[in-house]
Amino acid sequence: MTWPAPTRQDHEIFCKNEGWQPVRTARGSTGTHHVTYELHLLDGRILRTRISHPVNRDTYGAQIWSHILRDQLDVDQASFWACVQDGVAPGRGIPQPPAEALPLDLVHLLLTRVHLSEAEIAAMSKDEAIARMQQFWTTDTYVPRGISATSLPPGQALVNWREVDRQLGQGPIPVRADFDHDPGSSSTSGL
Repeated sequence: MTWPAPTRQDHEIFCKNEGWQPVRTARGSTGTHHVTYELHLLDGRILRTRISHPVNRDTYGAQIWSHILRDQLDVDQASFWACVQDGVAPGRGIPQPPAEALPLDLVHLLLTRVHLSEAEIAAMSKDEAIARMQQFWTTDTYVPRGISATSLPPGQALVNWREVDRQLGQGPIPVRADFDHDPGSSSTSGL
């Protein structure tokens, strides 16, 4: 595609449309020979471009223009003209937040309590993750990480949350008979 001859005025329109900021000297002036603009990028780089006075319809030569595009503005011709003519700012890798990110606490619970893998959690929507956590709280049993439920005797190191809730509503949870626990001593060994 052929583009019109770039002018100083087009250069300034580009800078204003994309949100470049004019740079001032230490004394607060904008300078006498050039208008200077800066653009702070998210990756930490700062782009700087200079437009000779007066900002008018004078055109740039091909070599200086390719230098300005490549080294100062960091865009291609199509992006430059889309910004100047249509007001469309160039895509500079601005990250878009996920539409429905999972809260960190929910991810932590799914990892540590439900023992889902990170890949399984990443594939879930927020509603699916909440439903899975609710299912865990109402029907599942808790198996501490690193322990297989099939390798344990029934009732050992497993917690059924529905049973805990039922027992908490009726007073203290009874201690199993196979623990060494003397109700009269202050020692809690075996718990």
